[in-house]
Amino acid sequence: EGFAAMNKSVTSIAEDVGRPPDEIQRSACVLVVLDPTSGERHLEDDVPPLEGNMERIVAGLRDLQEAGADEVILVLSPINEASIRTLEEVLVLMDRE
Repeated sequence: EGFAAMNKSVTSIAEDVGRPPDEIQRSACVLVVLDPTSGERHLEDDVPPLEGNMERIVAGLRDLQEAGADEVILVLSPINEASIRTLEEVLVLMDRE
């Protein structure tokens, strides 16, 4: 939701200044919580993390893609080898779809 609204705003500003909106790359930074008990990262109430099972995380990343994100920067919690290996499963699922 937040990304889609911000993306729309960026498009509007680009048009207002005469720049083609499709020339602007859009990126999103997403906190992906793989273990909510880790307490490694402070969670903001107004910026919910992406969390849940692998299918839910894939769906959240797809939502960002559909909202216009050209790239997504993933911040993992916790940031450790197990999280990185788990995220590999997410990327494999995304490649299959």
